[in-house]
Amino acid sequence: MAGADAWAFKLFSFFVREGGVDPRLLQVLGIPRETRYEGHFGKVLDREEATAFDFYMEGESGRRIFFDLKLAETGFARGADDERHRYGLERLYRPHLQEHVDEKWLEPATVLAHYEVLRKLSYLGRHADSGLVFIFPRANKHLMAAETPIKQIVSKRLAPRLAIFYLEYLVERILAAVADDESLRRHFLKFRDQYVAIASAPMT
Repeated sequence: MAGADAWAFKLFSFFVREGGVDPRLLQVLGIPRETRYEGHFGKVLDREEATAFDFYMEGESGRRIFFDLKLAETGFARGADDERHRYGLERLYRPHLQEHVDEKWLEPATVLAHYEVLRKLSYLGRHADSGLVFIFPRANKHLMAAETPIKQIVSKRLAPRLAIFYLEYLVERILAAVADDESLRRHFLKFRDQYVAIASAPMT
């Protein structure tokens, strides 16, 4: 396990027991606690399309919440102008996005410039009452540069179903939620020292 998979596991695994998500994590994320959620790592819902979400929750109500975590990446991936990526646009993503985002975001050149973001946003169109959460460090200027276009893409229609959490602030919220659980508090203090420190290191 490496990269985002590794730190997604360290961030969320202590809140997943026998598949069920600890209500404290729901509280941290601002998700209503009325229903039980299952949590999974590296979840792939569409084998043909093959997007893997770092973390995934599904409620008993059927609501799905997708998580995309980034730490030291230099941005969200662009798509190459080739047959495979144009196929993805026309057959896999446009059908799920065209009712939810303005057409200007579905022009081929624009899609390729924001390919990873639109690819993941397409899951909001595939699944009603679903949500998407991006988690990345505020200290990472490359990832922060993507925040404005992400918010422009979702506009008013998808905005209520999208959340962006800065890693630094999310960890502090978790620490507050587990303040009375010494073993978890120690784990997240160590996590903060390791991962938030990496995220805050100077980047070129």
